[in-house]
Amino acid sequence: SPREEPREVTSAYEMFFKRSPLPQALTSKQGIFLDVNDAYCHLHGIERQAIIGKSPVSLGFATEDEISQILDIFSQHQNRLDGYLLKYHVQQSGLLYVRVFAHIIRLRGEEVILMVLDNITEQRLAEKAVKESERFIHTIINSIPIRVFWKDKNSVFQGANQLVADDAGLGSTSE
Repeated sequence: SPREEPREVTSAYEMFFKRSPLPQALTSKQGIFLDVNDAYCHLHGIERQAIIGKSPVSLGFATEDEISQILDIFSQHQNRLDGYLLKYHVQQSGLLYVRVFAHIIRLRGEEVILMVLDNITEQRLAEKAVKESERFIHTIINSIPIRVFWKDKNSVFQGANQLVADDAGLGSTSE
């Protein structure tokens, strides 16, 4: 196949915003979307034209109270967010967990908010699955009629089931 020539980038804006693999949005200080990149559209399953000029509330991303709370946190932290955890539901994509990084920048003479999202949905769902597995194993270990305990590789006691805790005169396995 013929090798594709690199496309000339006409501006830093195009290179760093439009072509970024990270979901990014530019909003007014009131939260109205001014521009979003392709990664943002893909994450949310919505075309750019359906986002521009709208607010997160009108798109169903958040309630008025949630936006007010986020804007309060933003102003309390010198108009920046550095990894603020946000959980919301998007009709096309389902439940999303993102870390939000946001700063005020000056673009074409106006102050706007630049948001970069770090989609941690898969990580959060994996953490949830691990916790559920741990609860399930804990239930099984405390349900079997034999004494079970475990130690680390240095033979330091790490835990036990309720039967061992009872034999040791402890109220629970966490003691």
